[in-house]
Amino acid sequence: MASGCTSAGSARVNGSPASLPSAGPRRLVRRGRSAGPVFRRLGLVALVLALLLACTQPAFAIKFYDYNASLDFEVNSNLLMLPGNEDVASGYRFSSSHVLGYETPRSAWSIAPSLMVQRLQNAPPAFGEMEFFNVAASGRHDWTDRLSTRLNVMFELDRNLLLPDPAILFLERPILRQGRQVTGGATYRLTERLSTSVNGTYLDNLFEEVPGVVIPLRSFDYQDVTAGGNYIWSERLAFNASVGLSRFKDFEGITRNNDRFFNVGTEFALAEHWTFSGSAGLRATQQTGRVFLPGPVVPGPEVLLGGRRLRFDDPDGTVDPSLDLMFGGLPIVVVGGIPRLRIQEPIVGVQVQDIVTNTYDLSLTRTGERLVASAGLRRRIQPAGIAAQTEISSASADFRYRFSERLNGGLHVDQTTLAIQGQGFGGEGRTVRVLSTNFNYLLTERISLTATYRYFQAFGDAFGFAFGDSEGQAVVVSLSYNGDRWEW
Repeated sequence: MASGCTSAGSARVNGSPASLPSAGPRRLVRRGRSAGPVFRRLGLVALVLALLLACTQPAFAIKFYDYNASLDFEVNSNLLMLPGNEDVASGYRFSSSHVLGYETPRSAWSIAPSLMVQRLQNAPPAFGEMEFFNVAASGRHDWTDRLSTRLNVMFELDRNLLLPDPAILFLERPILRQGRQVTGGATYRLTERLSTSVNGTYLDNLFEEVPGVVIPLRSFDYQDVTAGGNYIWSERLAFNASVGLSRFKDFEGITRNNDRFFNVGTEFALAEHWTFSGSAGLRATQQTGRVFLPGPVVPGPEVLLGGRRLRFDDPDGTVDPSLDLMFGGLPIVVVGGIPRLRIQEPIVGVQVQDIVTNTYDLSLTRTGERLVASAGLRRRIQPAGIAAQTEISSASADFRYRFSERLNGGLHVDQTTLAIQGQGFGGEGRTVRVLSTNFNYLLTERISLTATYRYFQAFGDAFGFAFGDSEGQAVVVSLSYNGDRWEW
């Protein structure tokens, strides 16, 4: 997701109900300048484009409706991916999606709502109950044989599990998130081999305000604009290049990033069944953030560090003298043998940092009659709701083999590391390794049954916390229905 948080396996820590304030009123908040005028302008653009598309549709347009649904049953031995967690969570997940639209030789548009509901037993309430709703509208029109335009609008509403704070384990439900995204672009074919394009993105995430948390999720917005070109050298080889600008800002004004980036890439058909595609580039970030002066020492909450539970205001607690870490960007100090949390206030200035990140996306794919295999390396930057951008690096391999017309199986290996670009987080990031295998059997033309086994490991730090290593297993059985596409 440009959804604005973190990937699966993001670290979380434990806390104590006694150390957290009672639940107060919750509401979606947006601090700072509102993005409403931006969306009003984008909505006007979308309306104009929709009217233009509607006026160009011939009577023989193909109208269609498509849908699917899935019911998953899961057993997970370490849902929180934390050391020492012995609770086995189990439950179900239901998801459904629908697509309504029409197509012509020159145009296509669609609207696609989707829904997901999850209920897990023997899990903290904020993890056991989750809902997700998404609706996306997209349109494309070829104005001439050379010029094509496209527009996509998406709205998401979910209860989010990504709060990087001890309080999450004792919330009655996950944090409410509202996400909106608009992307658009145009492509112009200069010659038979050379084309150029311009693309833009606007997205924002609004998070519910929950009193009593140390590291709240902060609402943010993100924009980018990219210009590039593509050149077809031959039937087997093509090149592309792009340059762009982006801006990230949280609504509380803690962090503001201005990025400049460029990428070059290629796609090469190595042989009849083998294809290589790759891109690489640099991203230069100028990060402007608040600088805090440590204030008075106050008691802090209870946390789980390296499998040990420490209560920061317990004078009888045993304290590791080497305890020198950052609690979500807030320094912990030891006073009289007792670890205490410093409040970061007041604001005393602004700090500017220059960060350069190399990005890449490399993949090798083999497509055969029965075997499909791929391997890839990727590093990308993604906006997040912790007043920072995240750097996500991953390596993966996938294999899928078709045993018969009804039965196929797959193997997936993945390692993903998430590091925080924001100030005050530091560390090398949290790494999650996943090994999964699954078998899919087609019961009927529309109904399929899938069994999946997943083993995972997590290690490293995240959000300034040292968590220690952990591992777990999960088994998922899924029943899926792929509806028949209706056309008229």
